[in-house]
Amino acid sequence: MKKINTLLFVLLSAVVGLTGCESDVKDIDSFEGKSKLVVVSYISPQDTMLVVRVQKTQPAIGRKMTDEQLKVKDAIVTISNGASVIALNYNPEAMHYEADARAWPIEAGKTYSLKVTSLAGNAEATCTIPSTDGIEITEIKAPYTIEKDYYGRDMRWYTVSYKWRDAPDVTNFYRTLVYKQYTYTDPVTGAKHVQKEGLNWNSGDSKDIHTDKDTQNGLLTSQALSYYEYNYESIDKPFYIYAVLVVSDKNYYLYQQSLDNQGQNSGNPFAEPYVMYTNIEGGLGVFAGYNQLVSRIELN
Repeated sequence: MKKINTLLFVLLSAVVGLTGCESDVKDIDSFEGKSKLVVVSYISPQDTMLVVRVQKTQPAIGRKMTDEQLKVKDAIVTISNGASVIALNYNPEAMHYEADARAWPIEAGKTYSLKVTSLAGNAEATCTIPSTDGIEITEIKAPYTIEKDYYGRDMRWYTVSYKWRDAPDVTNFYRTLVYKQYTYTDPVTGAKHVQKEGLNWNSGDSKDIHTDKDTQNGLLTSQALSYYEYNYESIDKPFYIYAVLVVSDKNYYLYQQSLDNQGQNSGNPFAEPYVMYTNIEGGLGVFAGYNQLVSRIELN
């Protein structure tokens, strides 16, 4: 997973996508009798590490390959901004290729090229990092009601949503993520610990990706997210709810949309196979860019 400053992405995954993110490579099969390269990478100005996951597909026909056989460890992986190139090294523990983004920062408005060269095949793709100019989170709400749990104890049931202003005259794609941050005191040592916890949108009808076609008077609203706060009495006050607005390119949006559609078909024997979106030439997967805005609300 990417290590980023303000988002536990795709948030603890999305979150921040930042969300069903790099681990998708395991879920893509090839309907042919031979493997293809699967390349998945998201890049952002908020990243501290550049990460590219490279794997081979599991062929639908023929002998099933082991997890070890599906790994691609010998690839030459590079990302270029048109003026310079950075090479990513394979990390065997994380099973991905990585490089320090702080030495080679990603910038909004620039187009980047990814190239993968390996014995298993070659792949390449491009993406452009979107700008957040003219986009602003305008309001976060987190009202709550008191409910009883199974044991009769009081719990706070929060409903979180937020609004943001869309930039006019620009086609924008969004993903909405939320996490909470709180501090608790160890009852034995007295030490304080800061925790970050990603919150998931309601299951069944979740919709955390958006386009500016949904705008009303220049504003968009996230779907309401409900969660129970079980630790209210034990955590220090105040604590915080963070709204993370992922401003993505079209590649990110279409790939996440494909994942959602594939997930809805999962386990349904009557559903038609869903073709995953890809912008990888010579393989499958996605190379996508995003930017992000973060705002928070304080809860006492």
